[in-house]
Amino acid sequence: AIEAAVQAKVRYVSVELRNIDDALEIIVKNTYAGQVTEAQLLHPKSTTKPGHSGHGLCSVYDILSRNKDAFINWQVGSQYVSAQLLIHA
Repeated sequence: AIEAAVQAKVRYVSVELRNIDDALEIIVKNTYAGQVTEAQLLHPKSTTKPGHSGHGLCSVYDILSRNKDAFINWQVGSQYVSAQLLIHA
């Protein structure tokens, strides 16, 4: 998220952690340069940066694969991408 935001015209990264009932909610929102589609976000090693391998997405998909009660929700806007990860206890 940080590396993507650094390349954007407007640089913004936020990380929110919330305890919601019996779950942990993690929301990461950042700006980016270029184009991002929801289809790209479905591939763990997808990245918009040349020479990089998308470690952030790999981490998200690793959490999802290890937790049957974990869910991800993506939102892609014209300047922002947001990932909401919900992990139930």
